[in-house]
Amino acid sequence: QSGFSVCQQNCQCQLIAANYKGENLDKPLVRGGGGGLAAKKGQFNNIAQSRKWAEKKGIQSVVYKDLESANVINKVLSEKDILPKNIVCDINQFAKANKMTPGELIEKGITGWYDSHTETLYVLPNQYRRRANTLLDKKKKWFVSKSNSMEDTVKHELNHFLHHKKNPALFKDLRHNMFYYKNREFIEMVKEQVGGYAASDPYEFVAEVGLGLDLGKIYNNDIMDFYFQLLNETSERTLRI
Repeated sequence: QSGFSVCQQNCQCQLIAANYKGENLDKPLVRGGGGGLAAKKGQFNNIAQSRKWAEKKGIQSVVYKDLESANVINKVLSEKDILPKNIVCDINQFAKANKMTPGELIEKGITGWYDSHTETLYVLPNQYRRRANTLLDKKKKWFVSKSNSMEDTVKHELNHFLHHKKNPALFKDLRHNMFYYKNREFIEMVKEQVGGYAASDPYEFVAEVGLGLDLGKIYNNDIMDFYFQLLNETSERTLRI
């Protein structure tokens, strides 16, 4: 079992990844079809299989244009139980939904967006992220995620979905209340512990704190109490992605 074969006939060698640790050698990490560790996480060798896997997870409409992005998104989806209706990873559809050109989308550093009206998760394909991340790198302290990775973007947007799914009526009304009565001391604490983006509005507060929790961060009781309040919960999460 190796990354290449010198066998002349009846080859039994198995192609494995260079960083493979040796666990479950009877179950290859790379397969074109179903089965194996890779398939369980939605990792395939062609977009059609990646799309089909996501649809089997319950997503009604899946738009993937490149395999690298599809595999990153599927990896995150494989860890979640509750998913949005639609996922779009196509720069043209993403830009059109935001009434922008693809160039404007990149220049503004918009790498993900959750549309609560259609329950659609939009993600900027990986090949366009380099320019967008160059802009975002200047604001690293602004975000919970310091890597600006596609995986973290998907997790952030899925936390918007969770927020919306918990209570659509409350989600719709948040823009106008519940956040701005907080005193300046609380806002500064959010900026320090979570980031400036989380302090910008209640939607980003929930998404960034949720992402931080996904990344293993721990926040104080004041932040967590407000997080649960915005999710319309009084204790630990009862609905979790």
